[in-house]
Amino acid sequence: MQPIPHDHLLRWLVPSHSRPGEHHLVDLGKLPDGQCSCEDWTCRKRRCRHILAVREHVLNLIITRLRTDPNPTNYDG
Repeated sequence: MQPIPHDHLLRWLVPSHSRPGEHHLVDLGKLPDGQCSCEDWTCRKRRCRHILAVREHVLNLIITRLRTDPNPTNYDG
């Protein structure tokens, strides 16, 4: 499940596991845990596999960036 950047830094598309060819929109900007367009999230309002996939992906991006430049004071934001 590889997240795809959408229209904002915190909004991602995640391929559906159960419906090939479809994507779910994950918005990490919605508090407290993010929001997803999948049925699991819309029915239960609990963190789903799509939100977890995006959170893991973003964390990996941050770790990769820190490995290439371990001095975070160089970041512009």
